[in-house]
Amino acid sequence: MHSIKPFIDYALCVETHSLTALGVLGSRASESYSENSDLDLIGFGSENIFKTFNENGIFVELLVKKSVSELKSNPSRWYALKEVVPVNDPNSQFDLMKTEISSWESNYSTPPEIMKNNEYWLESLRRKLTSENSEQQKVFLINTSLWELLSSFFIKNNNPVPGNSHMFSLAPPLIGTKHFNGLVSGNPAEKIASALSVIEHSKSI
Repeated sequence: MHSIKPFIDYALCVETHSLTALGVLGSRASESYSENSDLDLIGFGSENIFKTFNENGIFVELLVKKSVSELKSNPSRWYALKEVVPVNDPNSQFDLMKTEISSWESNYSTPPEIMKNNEYWLESLRRKLTSENSEQQKVFLINTSLWELLSSFFIKNNNPVPGNSHMFSLAPPLIGTKHFNGLVSGNPAEKIASALSVIEHSKSI
């Protein structure tokens, strides 16, 4: 069934936790893992559980849900769930899951309250970055607001805000590699210019 390295005894995991399906996600699924990376697993079973354990020297995180529908409430997780590699799935539950996620995404809309708060926040940040604050203060503000700044593009585009691992790969093509690099690793002038450009583009979407 599985097409990735068997990091642990998957059959034993299925039996131990009474699972009807088991899949690998995260860096182990994408094969971008390092020697010390966690093994993230998702399964379906008779009860909702989250367990952590060590096996073969690997720290394992296992999330179990009773049904696919219970995954709908956490849109930021959808990005990772679409990349799940099944290792035990006799009833094709992960195929169903990915079909459901595609449907949820196509119908997703940012809640109005979040959209409104994001607009207020962008305008507030713009005012602070164009004020008489020192360059050092402005850079500090950008550094401490970076997550919200990147998230604003997803919010305005009616896309779920991704988690940490996917933000790093999904944000650059959305806001532009030049501005992303400016925000993350640019000099003070580049950070400020990139932040203002991102704010203006976010507001105009």
